[in-house]
Amino acid sequence: MESKSQRNWQKTGHDVQSGRNWQTHRGGTGFGLLLVASFTAAFSAPAFAIPSPDLATSFLSNAAQLFGLATVVLGGAFAGRRKAGFARGQSADTAKSGWLRWLLPALAVLLVASVASNVLQWSHGVDERNDRLQANLVRPSVEAGKRVGDVSLKTLSYSKQIDHPLGIGTDRLAELLETAGQDGQAPVHFIDVREPEEQEMGALEGFNRVRYPDVIAMRGELGLTKGSVVLLCESGNRSSELCVKLAAMGIDCSFLVGGFGKWRAEGRAASRSGGQAAAAMRDVADFPNKGTLLDTADVEELVADENAIFIDVRYPKEFEQGHPPGAINIPLRKLQTGPMRAQLGSIPNRPVVAPCYDKRSCFYSQILGLRLHRLGHDFRGRYTVPHEYFVPATPKAY
Repeated sequence: MESKSQRNWQKTGHDVQSGRNWQTHRGGTGFGLLLVASFTAAFSAPAFAIPSPDLATSFLSNAAQLFGLATVVLGGAFAGRRKAGFARGQSADTAKSGWLRWLLPALAVLLVASVASNVLQWSHGVDERNDRLQANLVRPSVEAGKRVGDVSLKTLSYSKQIDHPLGIGTDRLAELLETAGQDGQAPVHFIDVREPEEQEMGALEGFNRVRYPDVIAMRGELGLTKGSVVLLCESGNRSSELCVKLAAMGIDCSFLVGGFGKWRAEGRAASRSGGQAAAAMRDVADFPNKGTLLDTADVEELVADENAIFIDVRYPKEFEQGHPPGAINIPLRKLQTGPMRAQLGSIPNRPVVAPCYDKRSCFYSQILGLRLHRLGHDFRGRYTVPHEYFVPATPKAY
């Protein structure tokens, strides 16, 4: 017969073993819950963009490599610790329970490190993409002393405008506006040659609004042969070009150095449609996809799935040097209002993509987008990396 002390010893041993089994079960459950919670927290955060397949593959590959390495290293350590525990007389469950107390935090740290590494990689990829798509928004028409695109277009720097014989400063313009119409003063024709969409965001009182390409054709109607003319544009380029042409026709012309941008930068009075204050920077009214910059994959999908068309706003000589297949050339800066409206009215009813190559064409592409939106067209955005677009030629049949 068993003694009472023997029965108590067996009962105690059974209770201890049950506790170890519970600890083992609890440790295994806790490990599973930690993995589920970690992956849920990592992948349920708000998505700021849809990652590319390459990035997703890279993420999973990196995570798998980290967990694989952790399994090998920690598995070896676990085996060694378990063997050492046996040598000290510990049971397998006791060794496993002690191991799980620091295994779970270690795996959690590895998971967090993996997620953080891939988030940083994703952010770096987004920054690189944005830099690439935004480069042409500020790319000048002159780079490294060489003209880009149509050599007939003149880009006059501010320093050269100051020395221009037909240029006047903001103080002189303010004086002319104040004295205009007074008795004994010769008539002065103040003309804002910017696009209507630019003028909506800010203009000067007393200026007649006539688009740059219309002024010469309308010089008789505007009475420019009598009195003097003062021209205003955004930066001084269009107005200086036009002044030189008018002066060659015997018309007394001057332009504001630095244009409306300099006037606005000095904090001088300007008005906006509806009585609002003028916009702080060069801009146009809001419209759908105003700030959308399309990447090559986006454009390829639009062309393939929705039969989108390209509308290129550059001058004809620039357009002839290269353009996406099937592109329509509508040079807004050059076209007079009548022909421009006719061309816009003939655009097919398909999604429109505007390729742009430098600061000038990117801005006129934005004006195109607003103008097309108001005409009821579906403008999808500007394509700022058109040099990447390539359609392979259909191979000849043998």
